[in-house]
Amino acid sequence: GYDTDFIYTTHPQTGLPVFANIDESDRLGSMDEMKCYYAASYDMLRIRAGFEPRYSEHNSTIEALIRGTDPMCSAPPFVDPQMDCPDRREGLQYFSQIAVTSIKNYRRSYDCRDQEVAFAVLRSTCLNETFRSKNPLALTFFEKAADCKSLRKYCAWQREFRDFSYNMTLPWLWRVQKVCPHSCGFCHHRDLWNASAFVSHNVEEEDV
Repeated sequence: GYDTDFIYTTHPQTGLPVFANIDESDRLGSMDEMKCYYAASYDMLRIRAGFEPRYSEHNSTIEALIRGTDPMCSAPPFVDPQMDCPDRREGLQYFSQIAVTSIKNYRRSYDCRDQEVAFAVLRSTCLNETFRSKNPLALTFFEKAADCKSLRKYCAWQREFRDFSYNMTLPWLWRVQKVCPHSCGFCHHRDLWNASAFVSHNVEEEDV
């Protein structure tokens, strides 16, 4: 059979993919708590390619959003921002655009919004016993957070407004702030855009 148990990222200098194996038995020290983040990325790739997810729960709504076939992915972008569907209808043009977009311009753009689809997969994966049993303290905040909005006061970009009761580790805080930039307060003019119609707990139940 084919080897599909790997994840990749794009090298910042060459623009080409570099690979790492997905093996839940590896111990990575301080990075171990982040393994479910990379496993969630892996599951999103599997779903987009038409495979069943390996770690996150099967959910037909999430799968349609990842593949861009759900109607929520088709809203007019500058009227009511479309759902944060990873399958971008702009095609390769979008790749060229984001490659040269600065952080400042990203935060001012309509593209700066909570990645609820990715968060739903991330949450489901990190609550998988494979990862949760090894890092229960670091991942416990996923039990209480159903979506990005519910993490607003725990990931606020201003430290003085941040609630520390979830004991979110610094590596996870940085990741959550990137996945949920709107809720964490990083998007400029964010109140001008309508909140996403998608609420992760509405599609959280596993399809039978």
